[in-house]
Amino acid sequence: MTHARQQIREAVVSLLTGLTTTGANVYDTRLYSHNALPSLTVFADAESINNEVSTKTSQMRNLTIRVEARVKGTSGAEDIVDTICAEVDAAIYDDTTLDGRALDTNLEATVIEYSVEQDQPIALAILTFNVEYRVAPGAPTVLL
Repeated sequence: MTHARQQIREAVVSLLTGLTTTGANVYDTRLYSHNALPSLTVFADAESINNEVSTKTSQMRNLTIRVEARVKGTSGAEDIVDTICAEVDAAIYDDTTLDGRALDTNLEATVIEYSVEQDQPIALAILTFNVEYRVAPGAPTVLL
């Protein structure tokens, strides 16, 4: 069985695959071809345990999931990034339990950056989500 973080990350990837603007260009690794843009990259960034609400039979965790939206081009890139952000936000809001794997998922922040290091400028939005979930203590593969 896979770690709960991986199960959650894979659920986010599945949920975001097929959005109107990014289509199948959704990756669960930061290593991918930048030729496949616009795209989304999903990764787990940090995790903490909420000991105040954890018990001997249930450990509450908060996982930071980041979704990076990348767009290449000089014309309209900022508008396209905003459209992708709206699509991602709506998709997550429609299934905040990530198909029953999480108790709740909330957007915490969005950061927008621009880079001219490629052959064409890249617009990047980083959406940060907090995913609250529960596992059995000592069994990080068992979601409760």
